[in-house]
Amino acid sequence: MKKILAVALAICFTLSTIQLTAQGTPFAPPQLDNLLAPVALYPDPLLAQVLTAATYVDQVEIAARELRHHADPRWIDSQDWDVSVKSVAHYPRVLFMMADKPDWTAAVGQAYLNQSNDVMAGVQRLRMMARNQGNLVSNAQQEVVMTDGYIAIDPIQPRFLFVPTYDPGAVYFRRGLGLVTFGAGLAIGAWLVYDFHWGRGVFYHGWDGGGGWIGRSRGFVGRDTVYVNNNYRNVAVNREVMHRNVNYGNLNGYNSVHREATYGHGGGAAAHPGSTPGMQHGAAMQQHQAPQQQHQATQQQHQATQQQHQATQQHQAMQQHQAPQQHQAPQQHQAPQQHQATPQHQATPQQHQAPQQHQAPQKKPAAKPQPHEKK
Repeated sequence: MKKILAVALAICFTLSTIQLTAQGTPFAPPQLDNLLAPVALYPDPLLAQVLTAATYVDQVEIAARELRHHADPRWIDSQDWDVSVKSVAHYPRVLFMMADKPDWTAAVGQAYLNQSNDVMAGVQRLRMMARNQGNLVSNAQQEVVMTDGYIAIDPIQPRFLFVPTYDPGAVYFRRGLGLVTFGAGLAIGAWLVYDFHWGRGVFYHGWDGGGGWIGRSRGFVGRDTVYVNNNYRNVAVNREVMHRNVNYGNLNGYNSVHREATYGHGGGAAAHPGSTPGMQHGAAMQQHQAPQQQHQATQQQHQATQQQHQATQQHQAMQQHQAPQQHQAPQQHQAPQQHQATPQHQATPQQHQAPQQHQAPQKKPAAKPQPHEKK
């Protein structure tokens, strides 16, 4: 039993620690919904920065470490990080969340880089679910705008942006007050240079033209050349994120929308462009290894059963061999030849009882071994 338990624990440990490298494997829609659910209700200008910064996971982790020692926004602006990372760093709560969950951040970055249209569709799908439950509405913290079938979430106050707090397992499925809450307003600054053009993607606005939230906030934002720079018109992403090792087992906790969807366990990822098919390859590895390990455990249990059966047979054979030897002596006392000459002679009862006391005991049938249970 100890050997079997050890093998079972080894199987669990192996399956839980397999690390996979995604190289272009597209996420299925249920997987995207689960990944995006925690941030899909963020205001558009913040979400645009988050998706872009997610491709710079290393910089996000460095920024989070450094920001714990340098809270001065001017220090953030002087760093050589990507503009999206510097922008998110102005909202420490969001930055720390991304840094504390590097596998989630990398997976979001990979999805945004490899299948941006699917990511946009996933955000819209989730927003529509929240809207249908009455949990995504305009209020004092945000403006919800429906245009050409797309839902935009914009800051409503010209100087402050509000980050919503909600439970992804509830906000998309249940109605009720208090499912979405907002903390204190956070400053809108020149760093919010990215926004969504729904149906096309993330774009650099440079605080020029247009109305909406940009027009409302423009008068309160300085034209800082650190962020307002035509070099950013082509939104840059970090393609190296596609080569980052991701432990997809850590993503299985993101299942608030589709609980059946998993990562690295055959959770529905489509087949992949690329030399190694990321999650699907990892699922195949696990599905291939698990039966082998279970078979090994079964073999060990079967061997243990055989050994126990052999020991039982040897013990029974020894008992059978000893029994006749122990009862040969009483048979010699019967001496039938001595009583043929005098047939009238009758043995006393005591003389006949002695051999009866030495009769060989009846042998019990050997216990049949229990059938081996398949596991």
